[in-house]
Amino acid sequence: MNKLGSHLPTLKKAVAQTNGWPILEMGVGPNSTPYLHYVGDEYHRHVTSYEVKPEYYELSKGYQSKWHDVKLVKSYNDAKINSTRRRGIWGVVLIDHAPAERRIVDIMRVKDNAIMIICHDSEMESDWLYRYSEIYPLFKYRYATNDHPVQTTVLSMFKEFRP
Repeated sequence: MNKLGSHLPTLKKAVAQTNGWPILEMGVGPNSTPYLHYVGDEYHRHVTSYEVKPEYYELSKGYQSKWHDVKLVKSYNDAKINSTRRRGIWGVVLIDHAPAERRIVDIMRVKDNAIMIICHDSEMESDWLYRYSEIYPLFKYRYATNDHPVQTTVLSMFKEFRP
């Protein structure tokens, strides 16, 4: 498995554990976006993907469908992530966007309205860049993968992740 797709096994398990709830993807990608598009269309789960880089948006806009909104925004501040179509709760939020310093900002924006937050690139060697460790104490549940050099961490205020 490559670095870019190392979060997929954890993402798939989180999606299965939050059946029916909407999904938010912060930063489109060659592995997560097609998978989440499939989940949306196949299982009728609403997926919203946000991107700020026009070149990445162009590669992913073809996934736009009845169940999948792919949105280009000027800034992640413009992403409407504090509300969903289903009682304001996201089932899964995937955090895998740039710039790096945005990740903990957006995690805090959804902290109280996301069942599970999937944080890619969470290995300690990358903490100087992403600074996830600053927000870990703010969550009730935390699970970190150890099956790949590029770690993925699941954070939640509501539900413990089952590996």
